[in-house]
Amino acid sequence: MIGENSVEKKSLGHKVLLIFLILLIINAVQGYLLGLLRQQLLERDAIGLFRPAILLLQMGIILPILLKATNIKVNELGLNLNNIKKGFVLAIKYFLWIIILGCIMAFIQAYPSYSSFEPRQWRVLRFIDEGWYQFSSILITPVLWEEIISRGFFFAYLTKLGFHKQYNLKRIKVDKTILITAIFFSLTHLGNFIGVAALPQIIYAIIYILGAIIVGYMLGLIRKKTDSLFWSIILHTVANFGEWVVKIMIPIALVNNIPK
Repeated sequence: MIGENSVEKKSLGHKVLLIFLILLIINAVQGYLLGLLRQQLLERDAIGLFRPAILLLQMGIILPILLKATNIKVNELGLNLNNIKKGFVLAIKYFLWIIILGCIMAFIQAYPSYSSFEPRQWRVLRFIDEGWYQFSSILITPVLWEEIISRGFFFAYLTKLGFHKQYNLKRIKVDKTILITAIFFSLTHLGNFIGVAALPQIIYAIIYILGAIIVGYMLGLIRKKTDSLFWSIILHTVANFGEWVVKIMIPIALVNNIPK
């Protein structure tokens, strides 16, 4: 019996690792293709259609394939308004922490823009032309996809496999399912630091990833306690709004106020 349990746990671990890696590969390929498409669409002044089309691709093709392959049903993703009162209380409880961490992480990522007054991603600062893309690329479509894929699909998959164990670290209880989804959530942001070679920026990247794990864990707690993605999507959106201000609006204001 002990041997059978060991083999079963090993098999479950392999399944989780496989899905974990598949999701990361999908995210990496997606990020690469998004960059290529964005360049092409900007040249054709079609950026307004870019993000909605990508979201449709994600929800209409990628997600159904994942659900079919793992026998996860749509109603297991948490796309509901369950426990609204409890969710509101939890959202208030974690709101300040998530906002503070989100802004710190955004500042870390945008630090080169502040230090040089030459934002990496907005050389011409065509905010009006690219405003819809910049706004939607941080606030709208990524939130929906990241929440549905990490705290929706992946959370449901881990729960289905029976990953309910909690680790007791002194007086702190760590939920295994939530921790794994939080780690996955953080690693999906590694693309923000592709090409980083300098030691200070590597340190920033590590701090950013650790911060994303903490934020992801908080959002996962809300997801589990409410059995709904609604409040984690709301909090994630608010946190990304702070990121939008820190990474885009403030650098633009700084650059535009430099004496010519």
